[in-house]
Amino acid sequence: MTSDNLDLFDFQLYLLKTMQPPRPILDSALIRLKSTTEQMHAGADSISKSIMPGKGGSAHTLKLILHDALINETRGPESETLLYRLPLWEEFAFRLELDDLPFMKRVEFVDHTGADEELVPWKFLEIHLSEKFDDVREVDSWGTYNSYTVRDHETGRHLFLRFSSGLLQEVDTAADQPQ
Repeated sequence: MTSDNLDLFDFQLYLLKTMQPPRPILDSALIRLKSTTEQMHAGADSISKSIMPGKGGSAHTLKLILHDALINETRGPESETLLYRLPLWEEFAFRLELDDLPFMKRVEFVDHTGADEELVPWKFLEIHLSEKFDDVREVDSWGTYNSYTVRDHETGRHLFLRFSSGLLQEVDTAADQPQ
């Protein structure tokens, strides 16, 4: 499959694969896309090959793949920032920042519709951590994944939160349990 044949559908499958959301959310998303786990893996592999410089691709290929979903584009001195509307995550915008090389500088979900955010997977953004919690401590960070322990302002409970591309994937209350 060449990048000419890849589209928004394939990219959403790629994000699903890379996010590793909880199984019920993944299953629901695959149903919405009328897709299967096998198709998700195939689509993710195809996108990966087309955008990874080490595999002969370029992150700039995403501009072609996501062209129909573009809602805003700005060019700075060292990078280009593009906002996309992805159907699976329509209440947020997907922000892609590309440098002049074949790399992604930053990828993340950002506010778009102004919807109230709930602390559940796919409804809360990492950029709002300090507004909602105190005692925010990074546990791990790798690529587009970040995880934290936080303390809720209102309840005093400690939580473990895992994000991918700035979008909440997991909430675990085990962080509040005595050791």
